[in-house]
Formats: sequence, structure tokens, C-alpha cells
Amino acid sequence: MVSGAIRFTGGSADLAELGLGLHDIELQALPSSDERIQLNGFVKSGQGSVKLDGYADLQGTAELMLSGTDFEVAKLPEAQIAVSPELKGVLQKHKEK
Repeated sequence: MVSGAIRFTGGSADLAELGLGLHDIELQALPSSDERIQLNGFVKSGQGSVKLDGYADLQGTAELMLSGTDFEVAKLPEAQIAVSPELKGVLQKHKEK
């Protein structure tokens, strides 16, 4: 059984090589009633943001959803790139034969 919680709020990071400043970073991991760990996160970059939602368990499986709008991933003289992702990732433990 998993108990306890992990919360990180008010974080920031400078990624000078990409010309970025990430801010308002929040991450949270909480146990749920079904033996999984609920994962949530949020970060802003430029005028946009991304949100992370999902879960992981102790058997090696995870499901994560990343969604956002106008999230800046590069701000360089030669390229300014913002994305609006809608991604879902699933990780399952490899079963040996």
C-alpha cells in the first residue's frame, strides 16, 4: 500500500539554450484508493501552458495525458516555436515469455 503525498509548487526553470523560462511549475503525486499513484502537473512557458494528468502503479504500468495551448518550446532568433499538444502515453511492464 502506498501512502503519503508529494507536492511541488511555485517552481521555475531557465532553459537558456532554448531561450525559455518555465514558470508556475506544479507537480503532485497522490495515492489513490485503487493502489495507483495519481500524477498531476502544470507549467507555463511564454503565453501558453501544459497540463499533465495520469497515474502510475508499482507494477510498472503508467498512463499519462499531456494537453496544452500555445506552450513555447523554443524562442531563438532563428525559430520561435509554440505547441498545443494533446498526447496520451501508456507504459506497460514487459511480460517475459
